[in-house]
Amino acid sequence: LIRSADVVIESYRPGTLESWGLGFEKMKAVNRSITLTSVTPFGQDGPYRDYRGSEVVYWALAGMNFTREWDGRPVTLGGNLAQYQAGNLAAAATMAALMQAEATGEGVHVDASHLLAQVGSASGAMTYLVAHAYNGRTSAPLRPSPEAPSTRSPFGPLPNGTFRCADGAVMVSTLQTWVPRMLRAIGDAELFAIFGDALRLAEPDTADRVNEIAYAWFASRSRADAMAQAQAVGWPVTAVQSPSELASDAHFLERGAVIETEHPV
Repeated sequence: LIRSADVVIESYRPGTLESWGLGFEKMKAVNRSITLTSVTPFGQDGPYRDYRGSEVVYWALAGMNFTREWDGRPVTLGGNLAQYQAGNLAAAATMAALMQAEATGEGVHVDASHLLAQVGSASGAMTYLVAHAYNGRTSAPLRPSPEAPSTRSPFGPLPNGTFRCADGAVMVSTLQTWVPRMLRAIGDAELFAIFGDALRLAEPDTADRVNEIAYAWFASRSRADAMAQAQAVGWPVTAVQSPSELASDAHFLERGAVIETEHPV
């Protein structure tokens, strides 16, 4: 297939194709002009390359959730627009790579990431505001203390939305299938007991108690520590970054996403 193909598109975790003996260099050995397009959450290299992600994670880490409600809550956007945008970016880059391959005979590995697609976007403020005006949805509010009432997740007793850390906020994404990852990250005995008891999970106050335990865990850590510990077990948690913090983020600096240049005029 590679001998007769112009483009290969894949979205596996970085390193997966290489582990199968199908890395870009192996493909080029068979077809010199092949274009390989890889679409992943955080790209093929950099400190975050093996992290897991989801829609709200990409928006938060890329600085887009810094758009705030009047009471300080980051405003989240419904749907999967971040992923659609990454697909559009990958398609455009693939077409450019095809033109280069036709001109030079050399194939290109297109490294497209959901996160970088958001970093390169125009301000998302208007998109957030229009979405909120349409559906009234926002992230879960940042709780000032463990005693403050929590917002119940529409997904059940699962921590989702923004949680306050010692130095800011993180965006948390927890699906039912990710509960074992959350339990490993937090390591709380009561939390293990709650999710091992179907009757307790069905109780109306369980969501509040789960959020209280999660709140305490996040509040005792910095954003970076919470993100690293959660991502180490595959739980999608990322820092909510301001635009100024984004410019000094180690992942983007290593990938060369932020550069300084002089205006030609």
